Amino acid sequence: MSKVNGLFLIDKPVGVTSHDVVYKIRKYFGQQEVGHAGTLDPLATGLLVILMGEGTKLSRLVLKQQKSYQVKIKLGLLTDSWDTDGKTLKESPVCFNESQIKASLDKIIQMEEFPLPIFSAVKVKGKKLYEYAREEKEIEVPKRKMNFYDLKILDVKKDEVFLEVSCDKGGYIRSLAYVLGESLNSFGTVSFLRRTVSQPYVVSNAISLPQCLQLDKKEIKGQAYFQSLEDILSNYKAMTVSGRDERLMKNGAIPNEILRRMVFDQKQVNIMQKDNYIRVIGAGEGRMISLVHLAPNTKPKVFRKFN
Repeated sequence: MSKVNGLFLIDKPVGVTSHDVVYKIRKYFGQQEVGHAGTLDPLATGLLVILMGEGTKLSRLVLKQQKSYQVKIKLGLLTDSWDTDGKTLKESPVCFNESQIKASLDKIIQMEEFPLPIFSAVKVKGKKLYEYAREEKEIEVPKRKMNFYDLKILDVKKDEVFLEVSCDKGGYIRSLAYVLGESLNSFGTVSFLRRTVSQPYVVSNAISLPQCLQLDKKEIKGQAYFQSLEDILSNYKAMTVSGRDERLMKNGAIPNEILRRMVFDQKQVNIMQKDNYIRVIGAGEGRMISLVHLAPNTKPKVFRKFN
């Protein structure tokens, strides 16, 4: 059977891990090259981007995109995992109003570093933090730069706040909840989490996991929940090559003629001092054959080539 190359947008249900979703899709479609772009905790629901086949080669770029969430934070409750799936450590009665919470959140989004949840896959001294937690070993939990923005309060109860928030790669919503509790001289724990956006994809275009596990490969092209390899990262410029240039680029080389066509793009990268990418499409079959990386003040290089 031919393999699927591209990505699926899955609306992950509560109670399963991201790895569970990958395993089920891998088994159903009968191919090993399956991964995801951004873990969702078992408690969380919402948009999980699943990369398939040659699409897995783009995981680094898909993973780095902005993500948005809806989150409910239970105040006056602290668990070991900083969400309500964890073991309760501390509780206290609370009663906060919206102005108090807004004042704390205004300060928090100006912060540059946040503590990492002990139940996370970040490595310290060669071991993942959750491994220390499971072994009940004491370790100083490090802080990491996180960037939260576009924060909006949707609802406030005396002991719970409902928010919309966006963050860059590496941001933990559980860290935001923990720090909010601290700033109110209380505790904060995630009780509900739903990912709504993983740029440029939105959860309204996703399908449920059960629906995905009933799909026919012949029916997926052109559907909102599926992106072909050529359409992934469509925010980047596409360049079509043919003949000798196409053959060379399939082998990972960039011919001089193609370098000349990239001169303007390279100049823009040099001016902006910001990396960019160009999708290279082969005229022969209309498929993406490589992705070229443009970095400031360096020669363009093939970042990935595709079979």
